[in-house]
Amino acid sequence: MKTIYLKLITSQYVIGDVIDENEKEIKIKKPVGIDFNPMAGGLAFVPYDAFYLGQELNEVVFKKDQIMHTFEPPKEILDNYIKYKSGIMPAPSTQKPDLKEDDIAELAKAAGLVVPGM
Repeated sequence: MKTIYLKLITSQYVIGDVIDENEKEIKIKKPVGIDFNPMAGGLAFVPYDAFYLGQELNEVVFKKDQIMHTFEPPKEILDNYIKYKSGIMPAPSTQKPDLKEDDIAELAKAAGLVVPGM
């Protein structure tokens, strides 16, 4: 199954496994929203629309006219997504991650974000 990274016209970022695709739609298995937080030194995964619907969705069909970009996820995001969906998460660290400004700028650039001052 191919993992795809989407940027929607709502500026949301979504990652998930493609179940089916045609010229008008992409069907994603258990899509996950990505929340970037450079100030905290990382990113967070949230089940797509779980906040609004009160439940995790097994499949979501995204209409291609609602998608700005599709691309392969950067390695760091893909690795974290695989950990997230497998349910095997590393133990939380009591130390703040050692991310340098260049690391954050590189992650933001790979995600298509513009971070003021970087």
